Amino acid sequence: LKYLLILILELIQKIPNLQFLLNLLELNKIDNNLPFDPFLKNLKNLSSFNNDKDSIQLLSVYSLSLIFLQYSTLINGSTDFDGSSKKHYSFNHDSLLSLFDNLSSLIQSSNSNYRTIAVQCISELLSVKSYRSVFWTKGPFYIPSLISLLTPYSKKKLASSAQSPTLSSSTETQSNASSSSLVPSPVPSLSNSTPTVDTPSTLIFRNDLQIQYKALLSLWLLSFNSSYAVDLALSNKNLLKTLITISNDSIKEKIVRLSIAILLNLINTTNDTN
Repeated sequence: LKYLLILILELIQKIPNLQFLLNLLELNKIDNNLPFDPFLKNLKNLSSFNNDKDSIQLLSVYSLSLIFLQYSTLINGSTDFDGSSKKHYSFNHDSLLSLFDNLSSLIQSSNSNYRTIAVQCISELLSVKSYRSVFWTKGPFYIPSLISLLTPYSKKKLASSAQSPTLSSSTETQSNASSSSLVPSPVPSLSNSTPTVDTPSTLIFRNDLQIQYKALLSLWLLSFNSSYAVDLALSNKNLLKTLITISNDSIKEKIVRLSIAILLNLINTTNDTN
């Protein structure tokens, strides 16, 4: 099953013009549960896969994330992918919610690479406005997991890591991934999911910065909705304090900018509400 999922992911990403992915989505016109259910069934039976459990979960949620990102362009567009009048595509709320459930569980993984990919998929999916309401139906469950990723890194910690070896090229690619693309990057490489580094502390440090950025990006996207912003501020008492600490001490400018942007959204919204 793991190798079949790897093949599907390769076809999704390497067939020109997303043709394989678009053909998969054509199945949705026949059955609202396709092509999502086969991936979700694997996730429901993870306990039977033993050592391959994490790999199968990661491959399934990553492929589903790619599918849902393209799916959003079809259900929101006015024409089909071939330029003809758009045929019927049915929005599948339950499948998307199940995907968010599994991504949230991966965020709590002990594997830093898995957490990075999970939070990256969440941030990409939340860039689709219609998906944010689905995510928010279980906001009290999902949000604490995102906030737990916001461990502040101070400039002092950067100085203590200055002599640490650099990461392998695969992780550098991961750190430079753009959040604006339709298809999330980087491609997870499960044959060698942990980059080779000379010291584990450096890997944790670099990966956690990327995780922190993607978690902030997710919260920032949610904070544009006034109702969500009020709940974020009032239901998560340490969030404002954490954002202020990050904006003061973070070593990455893009992280500082996002922290301040979230704070402004939360403050403006709560002021308007009051």
